[in-house]
Amino acid sequence: MSEKFPEVALKIHRRRYGNDGRREFFVTRYIVEQGLPLDAVSVPFEGFEAAEGHVCLAYPLLGKDLNGWNQDRGRPFSVEETRRIAKKTLVFLDAFHESGAAHTDIKPDNFLYDPGTGEIRLIDFGNSERRFKRGTPVATREYTPPEGIIGGELGPAVDLWSFACTIFELLTREFLFDPHEAAAEKYVEFSDDGDEDEAEEEASSSGEDPSEEEGPYAKGRLVAGKYRILEELGSGHFARVWRAKVVHPDRHLEPLSRPAGSEVSAGVSSAPAVPQTSGVEAPVSLPDRAREARRNNRKRFGVTDTYDLALNYEHLLLMQNLLGPCPSEMAKDGIFHQIYFRPDGVLKFDPSPEPVAAEKTISARLVKSGIAKEEATQIESLLLAMLRYEPRKRATAEQCLAHSWLSGA
Repeated sequence: MSEKFPEVALKIHRRRYGNDGRREFFVTRYIVEQGLPLDAVSVPFEGFEAAEGHVCLAYPLLGKDLNGWNQDRGRPFSVEETRRIAKKTLVFLDAFHESGAAHTDIKPDNFLYDPGTGEIRLIDFGNSERRFKRGTPVATREYTPPEGIIGGELGPAVDLWSFACTIFELLTREFLFDPHEAAAEKYVEFSDDGDEDEAEEEASSSGEDPSEEEGPYAKGRLVAGKYRILEELGSGHFARVWRAKVVHPDRHLEPLSRPAGSEVSAGVSSAPAVPQTSGVEAPVSLPDRAREARRNNRKRFGVTDTYDLALNYEHLLLMQNLLGPCPSEMAKDGIFHQIYFRPDGVLKFDPSPEPVAAEKTISARLVKSGIAKEEATQIESLLLAMLRYEPRKRATAEQCLAHSWLSGA
């Protein structure tokens, strides 16, 4: 299919995250094979491993991500734009969830959008899950549902919580929940983004020099004898995306192999990481031991360190301030509940939650962003249904599509 795409978006995963690239590729293959709606998903037409050992995925060139548009335009998305984005995304999520799978990382950065055509595409299926395990981290912090923090029951409902946060952000250019800001207001130690520092540290812990790892890829370089890199489109902790020219469309590349132990027919790969390097093991350095200790803490307590713990607690407080206390049965059901809750299911250190202030409600914040009061009330009704604490009571994608704000337009 390369001849149809003179230029592509070439996603090159860092070596230690090669299995994430494979997972992303085979989940999208599953979406195609199952006949799920494709007009809201970006599907790579080719996946291969380059000579340097990097897993590469070639996508059609699409628009900028929603976060990029929000920043560049300097204004929120219109109600009509947001409604179109929400409807198309929910149609896909309804089918994807029906298959038992979830994206698990819904956020503005993971949507590509073309405002000229209204085309919206969900991307980055590398974290998609079907076999959910309590205590597994899900979603990016600001979009994480309560069950992801307290170690509760996980399932497709995580996507609805995250998408509610996304819809609000499109309409206001603000986070619905911002634990970093809440912590920074209380403690000077939280004024820097420790999450980002830690993620960068993790990304460089493979034993290789990060600059050396990405050395073969720069403007003008030829990848796998087929794709000429033109410019960088974006960079994250796990991969970089380049605009590339297809210079040899007829060149056949060996397709990606499935990760060991994966069950692609089930919709996701649940394989353990496949070692990406060979040779004699290097001595374990002190920074590596510290990282390993944090990983062990994550397994035992659901947090990596006290910074992570404080942000989680602030996040739960923000939820309580907007939605009221977490139901005690759900609180006590989380495998990490003793960290955050008293035996009676009440949050520690905050025994007297107050009713949400009128100016802090979702509808009030939407009105402040320029949305008419009646419309804001409708949107609030939808979002609150998507933000119910208990995953089993949270509105499904199908139920969201039947809501008056979406079905009546």
